[in-house]
This record gives sequence, C-alpha cells and structure tokens, in this order.
Amino acid sequence: MSSEAMSHSRTARRARRSVRGVQRSRLLVSVTSSERALIEEGARLRGVSLSRFVVEAALHPVTTSEGIAGPSHAEELIELLRAYRRQLEGAMTNLNQIAHHANTVHEVPEDFASVVSSVADTIEDINARLDGVRR
Repeated sequence: MSSEAMSHSRTARRARRSVRGVQRSRLLVSVTSSERALIEEGARLRGVSLSRFVVEAALHPVTTSEGIAGPSHAEELIELLRAYRRQLEGAMTNLNQIAHHANTVHEVPEDFASVVSSVADTIEDINARLDGVRR
C-alpha cells in the first residue's frame, strides 16, 4: 500500500458505531441478484439507503386490516399499482394532447371533463387501496 493510500485510510472518517448513544452492529445478508435489484428499487423509491430499507421492512412490515401481507398479497398490490400506472400514463398522454390543442387553437376540447374525471377516479382508487394498507 502506498504511503498516500495509507495516509488516506488513516484519516478517512469511519461510520459512527453508535447513534445517539445506541450501539450499532453490522449484519451480513446474502441475496440473489434479482432480490438485490428489488431491494435497491424499493430503497430508491423511498429515498433511503439499502440498510435503512431492509431494517424498516424487517421491523415494520406492511400490514392490512386482515393481517400481515404475504407474498401473494404483495404480488397483487404490485399488479394493481402497475395497472394504475398504465392508466395514469394514458391519462397524462391525453392531458398533454389537450394542453397542446388548447394552446394551439385557444379552446378546450369537449372531452376534457371526462379525461379529468378519469384521472380523479384513478387517484381515488389509489387512495382507497392505500387506506387499506398501513405500516
């Protein structure tokens, strides 16, 4: 090891071993590449580190009014969210087309109210689903 690298390693700041006086320790977990990808995506979506995401998932599992959500329930929720995403993407396309039309000819198309209503319905469906799921 070069003296420069050795000097850097000695002066590099280590992660604190305690937070607010509580000792921390490391835990090594082995996962498949697909499991890691799912964990990374979940952490990215929540804006937290991989470690924080895993700790939160382990200590505070997602539950529903019927009890702890199992794998089949999670898959159902994921499929519902994908369907909602497709609906919202379609609605956004329609809204962009309406905005382009309105800016071009300075009028709002007749179907504008139905597009807005469709978006509102989808958001209500998502909110109802989220009300049934809690941490």
